[in-house]
Amino acid sequence: MYYHGITPAIDSFYTQYKQTYPASRFRPSVETKYQQWVALSAGQPAPDIRGITPDGKAFSLRELRGKVVYVDVWATWCGPCVEQFLHAKKVKKQFEGNDLVAFLYVSIDQNEDEWKKYLRENPDLKGVHIIQNPEVEGTSSISKDYMVWGIPRYFLIDPQGKIVSSDAVRPSSGEVEKEIRKVLAREQPLAAL
Repeated sequence: MYYHGITPAIDSFYTQYKQTYPASRFRPSVETKYQQWVALSAGQPAPDIRGITPDGKAFSLRELRGKVVYVDVWATWCGPCVEQFLHAKKVKKQFEGNDLVAFLYVSIDQNEDEWKKYLRENPDLKGVHIIQNPEVEGTSSISKDYMVWGIPRYFLIDPQGKIVSSDAVRPSSGEVEKEIRKVLAREQPLAAL
């Protein structure tokens, strides 16, 4: 539960745990973590994600309201994150020209210059790019708000700003396009055609 949220197996185990150990001294901390994940479950309002764009402007997830948003949390020093970009480019190609889909890249790099350098050296990595730095005013904490304990991590947000998945599939899974199209079909049946 700590890393992946509430799965059916974890939910069943949690229910059994509460019944079996109602007075457990661990119950308050487990309950707190469980409720944090409930707040990130499908259909819940997505916590806002705020950061700074490469040109120094404040940006908020709210600015993408009305679009299906695939969020990619990454850093330049994260090899598995960077490896996924090749697959992400293929996914984005399937939605070229579709104004109802957005790709938001949230860097947690502490070195803003390295982040900007990476983006300059990889101009084909299209999408909305922001960096979150706790020392920069106007940024939020994706680690706290979305319980990100490791990267890469992905989220899928619907056009109303509600969570579809707070632990979405990776671009290399071959499933991202299908997941986005499911949301498009649900929200705008004609857009999925």
